[in-house]
Amino acid sequence: MLLMPAEALVTMATSSASVPGTGSGSVGGVVPFMSLHENQRAALLLSNGVVYVAFGAHGDVLPYHGWVLGYDATTLQQTMAVNLSPSAEGGGIWQANGGPSADAAGHVYVVTGNGTFDTTGPTRQNYGDTVVKITPAGAVTDFFTPHDQDSIDANNFDLGAAGAMLLPDQPGAHPHLLVSAGKNNTVYLIDRDNMGQFNPNNDNQIVQSLVNIFPFGTPEPGNYSAPVYFNGTVYFGPVRDNIQAFRLTNGLLSPTATDRTTDVFNYIEIAEGRIWLLPDGIDCFAGDLSEEEQKLVWATQAVPSADLFDQKVSGAAWKSKPSWYIVANNDRTVHPDLERFVANRMGANTYDVDSSHVHMLSQPRFVLDVIRAAAAAVEESATAAV
Repeated sequence: MLLMPAEALVTMATSSASVPGTGSGSVGGVVPFMSLHENQRAALLLSNGVVYVAFGAHGDVLPYHGWVLGYDATTLQQTMAVNLSPSAEGGGIWQANGGPSADAAGHVYVVTGNGTFDTTGPTRQNYGDTVVKITPAGAVTDFFTPHDQDSIDANNFDLGAAGAMLLPDQPGAHPHLLVSAGKNNTVYLIDRDNMGQFNPNNDNQIVQSLVNIFPFGTPEPGNYSAPVYFNGTVYFGPVRDNIQAFRLTNGLLSPTATDRTTDVFNYIEIAEGRIWLLPDGIDCFAGDLSEEEQKLVWATQAVPSADLFDQKVSGAAWKSKPSWYIVANNDRTVHPDLERFVANRMGANTYDVDSSHVHMLSQPRFVLDVIRAAAAAVEESATAAV
């Protein structure tokens, strides 16, 4: 467990970190770490007894660089200092507050934001909008930069809006993978043993890219949060979009989301203590009604309180009474899988129907049949008890 607060590590960093370079803020061929301009936006990483601290900017105020500093977790002696734009500027590391990642060998992985990228080697020093692999000694040993980095930088589509997630070993030709996605709408699946570096024509040298998979958001679209891996599936929560699941099979992601949360949340706003459904969202709520019926539902539907999901009840009838539940298979307001979970927890007699959230309006005969079945079952039970 890391007990030393981050402030203490930052204080250590400001006293000694510097690298050779002629970039923004340099003096006499040396770029010093400038605490006034550097902001520890990423979480800490503890790997093999070393605490790693990554930095970006305060509101993109120059001069700033992407720094990674390492400290012995016991002594707090500095073990390494890496600047990812020493002869230029930018390349900050923020990753939506997620920390750097590390593999078993101690290599550290970060994703940088907007900044200068050196398109040619072998003296490459600057790694804006790049997934970078760093040795414990502080050397960049491999990297991947999208072919359109110049466009990413020009449009403020920081690749490093979210960090890199290292996946469990996979079958196939690329057992050691990482996955990342930033503001530029695209998911990148990268071989950690051969990251592909830079191809000015396309990104075919990496394992897989899902281009324009997260198109929503204004003025910048894409993904601003760390992905999650669970049970063979990678989950993303892109801006102004659903949480989406991508199945990982033989070392490749499904080309489109295999599952996603309901999209009604794109069409609600909270105001005056109420949750309002916007007119464009009525299709998520009542998509199997006619247009005229949808308008009527939208105009007359009760507006719930904003604290609806925080309210407490003194008791739940389903705990002591027989229950019946209709699962709406095409519901885009409450996910059908969640409905099935609730019905199962209630021990309810469950019926499925292909309808929207308002099956009582779109499938009234079906709902009436369920009510009749419930009434008959209760009556039969009462008669048997006499």
